[in-house]
This record gives sequence, C-alpha cells and structure tokens, in this order.
Amino acid sequence: MMELSVKLFESAPKVPLGELIEARNERNSDLRYGVDLIEGVTSEGFFAPTKAVTEGINLKPYKAVRKGDFVYNPSRLNIGSLAYRDTENMCIVSHLYVVFHIKEDKVNVVLPEYMLMFFRRDEFKRTIDIHNFGSQRAEFNIYQLGEIEIPLQSIEVQREYVAAYKALQQLAEQNEALAEPLQKACHAFISSMKSQYQGVNLGQLIRKRKEKNKDNLDLPALGVSREGFIPPKQKEADRTKYSIFYKNDFVFNPARMEVNSIALNTKYERAICSALYEVFYVDDGGIMPEYLNAFVKRDEFARQCEYLGTGTAREICRIDTLAEIKIPLPPIEVQRSIVALYHCAEEARTIAREAREQLKKLAPAMVQRAANTPVEV
Repeated sequence: MMELSVKLFESAPKVPLGELIEARNERNSDLRYGVDLIEGVTSEGFFAPTKAVTEGINLKPYKAVRKGDFVYNPSRLNIGSLAYRDTENMCIVSHLYVVFHIKEDKVNVVLPEYMLMFFRRDEFKRTIDIHNFGSQRAEFNIYQLGEIEIPLQSIEVQREYVAAYKALQQLAEQNEALAEPLQKACHAFISSMKSQYQGVNLGQLIRKRKEKNKDNLDLPALGVSREGFIPPKQKEADRTKYSIFYKNDFVFNPARMEVNSIALNTKYERAICSALYEVFYVDDGGIMPEYLNAFVKRDEFARQCEYLGTGTAREICRIDTLAEIKIPLPPIEVQRSIVALYHCAEEARTIAREAREQLKKLAPAMVQRAANTPVEV
C-alpha cells in the first residue's frame, strides 16, 4: 500500500529531449528554393524575413523548414531565438541554424505546442546560459539540447495546458490587432482638426507645478516611461527633493520626450516623482486633460519634441519648449469623441499587454505544475 501511494504521488517523469526529437537536415542542394523563402528567427521567438544581404549568396547549404519543425539560432538560444513552424508554408534558413522536429513515434507522447511552452520559459534560457558559461563562442548544438530533461504528463493534460496558453495568446493577438487601427484612427482624427480649428500654443493652456515634497510625505513614488507610470529606479533616494503631482497632472522626462516619456495621472490623488522630471497641469477650461494626453502621445508630437530639443544638452525638452507647440482646439464635444476613441485603443492595448504578461508567467507555471503533478497508475 505504501509503495502504491509513493507511485501515485511521484512527480511527472522527466524525459531527455533527445528521446523525443531528431534533427532535420534537408538541404537546398538542388537550389529548388530561392531567396524569397529565406527567413530568420527573432529573439522574440518568431520567424521573420532575413535582414542579410542575399545578392550572390550560395543557397545550397540552406536548410528547409516545414510545418512541425522547430528552428533555433545556436548562438542566440539563450535569449529566446527559437521558433516553431505551424503553417503550411515552408521556408529556408541559414545552415548555421539548427532544425529539428518531434520523432514520428513520439507525436502521441508530447505536443509540439507544449514543448514550445517549455522552451519559452526564462528557466530554459538560464539553463542554456549555464551550459555556455566560459565558452569563447557560445553555441548550443542539438546534442546538448537533447540532454535537457522535460517533465511530461499525459497528452490529455498537455492539451489542457496548451488550450489555456493559446486562449491567452489569442486574446493578446486580437487586442493588438484591434488597438493599432483604433490608434491610427484617433491620430488621424486629431490631425484633421488642424485644418478645421486654429492652433493654440500649449503655453497658453498649461502651467508648471513646482511643489516639492519638503515635509517628506509618505506618498507613492513613480517614474515615467513611454508606457506610462512605472516604479522608480532609485529606491533609496532623498524623497524630500521629489516633486509632488496631483490627479490630472502631466509628468514627463525632459531627456526622453523623443520617445513620448510622458504620462497623465488619472489614478492617484497625490504622488511624487524625481526632481529630474517636470510636472504641469491644464489651466484652461477649454481643453480636456484627456484630449491633451491623446495629442501628446502621438509619434508626431515626439518628433516635434526631438526637433525642438536638438542642439541642447542631451536634447532636453522642457516645459518652456513644449509651450511653443501648437495644438488644435476643437469644441469640448469633439474632444470627448477623440478621447473616447483614444480610450478604446488604450483599453485594447492594456488587455493585450496584460495577456502577454500572463503568458510569460503561465508557461513556467504550467511546466512546473506538470513536473509536480502526481502520475496516475
């Protein structure tokens, strides 16, 4: 009885990848495939058209990649340069890449999507780094890959994991696809305002906030990036020198305005930021802070900041510089329409970003669960 209990609660068996996979070494020796089929693998784990110069290149050593194949760059595997071919369209890759697939007699043992989840974990990348430590030229061949063990549950359990992973992936892709046209429509809407309404200098609409946290108030400390507010990089800084900002205030990094490092505070009643940042607020009832936010988050605005900051130290773009930029000022009703469109795009982008973050956490969590789930006997 004791022996049976032990078996029931054993961890999932770990199998060397070498027992499950084999190399595909189909070469383009007869030059059947041309340069239009050349692809590479990005560090994000996707196939992409090659960036290499292809004129006069010898295509004979190139390897064919077909549906169901995995491909990786042996010198960049530690940063995620591995992709799975799940489309009918084949491609060819450099002979320097490693191409492999699941063995024919193992297709009912392991799902390729489950294996891909295993490869995309940060833990897998760290394993590669450990193996490569001390190597002058860090290249990870298929024999070394074959020594790594993967925890295997039943194919049914794998299907459950893959289904959950794909659902999140689909959610991210759908919202990414939705966010882009919404954002373009919003920017086009704003651009169309220029021909309909007179431009007003931002300096007439905003005021700089100069309040310091001299009493060392216990307020949330935030930094700013292109994506919005982020945790500060300096955890132990003197917060009495920080600037206080309020709800509906704008905070921006004067040295990073060429990449839209600006954010509108819609969450906190009060918070603090580094004194290196600048803070301003809308001081005119004829403009909505949210409309101004949609205006400043455009690439065109970032290019204006870069142009106006050119020639100064580190291309600094301060409030005095921003004050020179003109903004079309339509009626509040029109501003509300633009803001609604902007919020739709932002919501889609937020859902996609959160789904991507969950995907990063889900793959290692599921593989870890597979490693520790009792095996049924």
